[in-house]
Amino acid sequence: MTLLERFRSKLSLESGPLTPAADVRASLHGEGLVLLHIPSGRIFQSNRAGAKIWQALANGLDLDSISETISREYDLPAELARRDAGKFVEQLQQQGFVSRVGSVAS
Repeated sequence: MTLLERFRSKLSLESGPLTPAADVRASLHGEGLVLLHIPSGRIFQSNRAGAKIWQALANGLDLDSISETISREYDLPAELARRDAGKFVEQLQQQGFVSRVGSVAS
């Protein structure tokens, strides 16, 4: 099983779409994105592609839709865009910057 397949399997076991966590503030700028996790004071910085992924999550898009957009806009192979977008979203989730709709933050 590939990394992407494991990631998708893991995501499918959890219910609800991912969305920016309520206790996170985002600052979008020309070079990308800066996130602040208010409870912990953690800061996360990303490039323009990460900013696009963040905005797509905020707009309720799923990982497949996000990956298609990234692939098209950056002229990347679809599988590479899916893998990289999946890794990025997984990092955001692990660090508490995104959460599942309807889930309680830990």
